[in-house]
Amino acid sequence: MKPVIALLSVATLCFAGGYQYALFRHSGPSNYSQHQQDASVSSFVESRATSANIPDGSYTQDSAFKAPSDWQAEPDLNRAKPNTPDQRTIDELDSILSSIDNINEQDDKGQIIANQFDLLKQMLISRPEQLAYTVAQLDDYSIDDPKFKLLMSVIQNMPNNTADEALFSLAKQYGMYSDPESQQKFVTLLASTTSTIDSEEIVQGLVDLSVMEHTDSNTRLEALSLLKPFQIETAEKNLLVTEIESLIYKSNASDAELLLPQLMRFAIDEQRTAMATDMLSYDNSESLRMAVLENISAGSISVSDNVKITLLEMANNDSDPLNMAAKNTLIDSATLSHQEYSQLRYHSPP
Repeated sequence: MKPVIALLSVATLCFAGGYQYALFRHSGPSNYSQHQQDASVSSFVESRATSANIPDGSYTQDSAFKAPSDWQAEPDLNRAKPNTPDQRTIDELDSILSSIDNINEQDDKGQIIANQFDLLKQMLISRPEQLAYTVAQLDDYSIDDPKFKLLMSVIQNMPNNTADEALFSLAKQYGMYSDPESQQKFVTLLASTTSTIDSEEIVQGLVDLSVMEHTDSNTRLEALSLLKPFQIETAEKNLLVTEIESLIYKSNASDAELLLPQLMRFAIDEQRTAMATDMLSYDNSESLRMAVLENISAGSISVSDNVKITLLEMANNDSDPLNMAAKNTLIDSATLSHQEYSQLRYHSPP
């Protein structure tokens, strides 16, 4: 009996060992490959975060421009992983982009770019799985490069928001950097999406970029235009309003005129009236006061009772250099009584 039991034990051990070996043969390489991929991604993220050039005073550790590890969202288990680009896609994309570099002065540049646009668009429509790889190529070119503009034009024309996920992902990478070009790419990529920005990190990044003193004025305006008032908590929105108002007082006339509509978007009614009235004060620069009048005429600042009273005082003040501008603004944008209109009509400076 003992030999039989021993024989059965040996058979059982052999079966278990063979089964474990089969499992290893079946799943081992795949798991190892996935571990390699995870390690590669982690290394890439760490190298980007380490190389980020953040000058003293420009950002704090609490800034929205954080390393990608701080931007992680809840994993989407149903989302397919990006495919590795095939050689055919790499070759075709290289050919399309290199043709832009080979345009001669005698060539019809517009027609060549239009042809390459069509080729690239058809390639991505027929192989949509290569879109993420194509979006990643934006990293190789500056915003002013014709190849960047070609890629962006095609990506923007992809149907059904298919490029948005890749654009958001790349934009987050540029959110790590403080140099002007990275900031411009950050807002350019976000402006090219068609989906609502629902990432709290990206929203905070746009808020920070909007109020930084050394942000390029065009980048600042783009960042503000991408924000929606309902995306920001009340306390932070009040801080944003305060910062923009302060920037307006420091800006030249053209920048102030462009910033005012954005200020009014985030301010509540009571704030709008108070700020417009204060800015129209005779003590402020003529350029700032004129910017307010221009925004009233454009409809971004409504004519409340207090604003109308201020405008009437300006229009009837012969020593105010903007009295005629105030008069025209009242006639075009305010609801006037017959008495008020008559007073403006017959009052003219000496």
